[in-house]
Amino acid sequence: MSRGLKSVELMNDPLNRLPDDVLNTIICKLELKDAAKTSVLSKRWRYVWINHPDLHFTHLNVLGFDYSQLKRNWVGVDTIFVNFVDQIMKQRFKGEDKINSFCLRFELGKPFSHCIDKWISYAVRKDVETIDLDFSRFPFNASRYSSFNHRFARYNFSLLRTTSENKGSLKHLRVSYCNFMGRSSSKKFDSLVSLKLLKVNISDIQLTKVLECCSLLQELSLHNCSNKLTYLSFGDLNNNTRLKVLSLKNCLKLREINLICAHNLISLELESINISDLQLAKFLEICPILEELTLNTCSQLMYLRIDNSNSSCLKNLSLNSCSNLRETRLCASNLHTLSFTGHKGSFYFQRTPNLVNVFIGENINGMHPFSLLESETSVIKNLILSPYHDLYDSVVPSDLVMKFPNVRRLVLSSSPFKNDDELLWVEFIFRSFPLLETLELNLCSPMINHAKDRDNVFEKCPNRCITKLELNGFVGKQHEVVLLEYLLDNLPGLRVLAIGPSQKVYNGFNSFVNEEASIWGKRWFQIHSNWLRSIVPSFVRIKFL
Repeated sequence: MSRGLKSVELMNDPLNRLPDDVLNTIICKLELKDAAKTSVLSKRWRYVWINHPDLHFTHLNVLGFDYSQLKRNWVGVDTIFVNFVDQIMKQRFKGEDKINSFCLRFELGKPFSHCIDKWISYAVRKDVETIDLDFSRFPFNASRYSSFNHRFARYNFSLLRTTSENKGSLKHLRVSYCNFMGRSSSKKFDSLVSLKLLKVNISDIQLTKVLECCSLLQELSLHNCSNKLTYLSFGDLNNNTRLKVLSLKNCLKLREINLICAHNLISLELESINISDLQLAKFLEICPILEELTLNTCSQLMYLRIDNSNSSCLKNLSLNSCSNLRETRLCASNLHTLSFTGHKGSFYFQRTPNLVNVFIGENINGMHPFSLLESETSVIKNLILSPYHDLYDSVVPSDLVMKFPNVRRLVLSSSPFKNDDELLWVEFIFRSFPLLETLELNLCSPMINHAKDRDNVFEKCPNRCITKLELNGFVGKQHEVVLLEYLLDNLPGLRVLAIGPSQKVYNGFNSFVNEEASIWGKRWFQIHSNWLRSIVPSFVRIKFL
């Protein structure tokens, strides 16, 4: 085809006749790397991509390598990555439109400081609103294969680089694995709404100087920050801080947290933070509208009291592995969701009329969760118990009468059989949860498959309310099959059966991970899927997990 005919054909191409704003919209829908490829379509498209608003660079979208491939091909890859980003940033700087976000996630250190500084400058001069710099180490020793022989030194980050000459446009800043340099203080930081520092070496004075200038800051996260950080102070008597979210994790040397004014704080998360009972009590007193409180591995806590005087607005409470917590008392009228694990002390529900969601990770002070929650049975709607709670010794005795009249969803980790109990625990569940709609069982089957024949004829105990049954960790052992058949016989209202070999492990309310299924479990479903369909009623939809 001659050049003239090709030009005429391109001019007649509908894509080339689209308005500029439509082309920019198309570009914005593409990943940056794919957007750059459109430059070869025609002269009209050659520079359209340089107005892409979001610049995200990772080892996957730049190099196409996952971690295993990255390790095998690491020599010189850091330089290739930097050269690619450098070319893209230079071209993007020629674009007219602003940059919304600049994200860089790759193991880079001090040797590449000049390039990193330049990229930040490009983004800032285009009025960038979000910067995310993550230089965290890869899950292998990349410095051994680096283009530089010496050990990787951390990049030195200065907040002043994120401001232009006339104003500050940056709203969201996340920085990971670097050194915080200087004692930055500038009115240009007024635009900052969220600040997240992860594995950053920063001192008390540096952090204080930054926070003094961030009058609009609403979210502050400090995770795994250095041993230099021992003191956190925020707000003053004349400045009603706008801070809404505070997350402090693994700042092991942090000894004092001084929030003079936290009238707008709605979410507080403390993990591996040295905070005493008195400090926490004072903290809660100055947070009148706090809605979410998370305390993880706070080993100094011994007594926790949540009541309407200090937490009247609290809706979500999570207590995890606070090993020395001896007593917890809850009197919170608005508490909606409760999650706790690793609790060895006493637990008292004094007044929680709106508590509908509960996750319990293990028995509390020797009490089975069902017994612990007996006083709250009238309000709970969603109950998750994980890991395994023995239903046989603590709950099954026939003289125990317990009702959870409003529970609609129940999640249990259970063993199908214990000796010849005749599935009494299932009968207990049906009797105690009369309006249950969803039953999820995470099976904890013994390693040994008890293959002996069971001639027992189990007494029927029909439940017409359960419409969804989920069985996780099902690998086709005989006692699991017996359990499945029994449930199908006694659930005439069942409409959905979700079943699979993978274990589902909960670590909080509606927070879980699916473990890799065993080869044996996968093989069983490949062989027996048709048999499974044959025993399930036609009106029940099967979902293989």
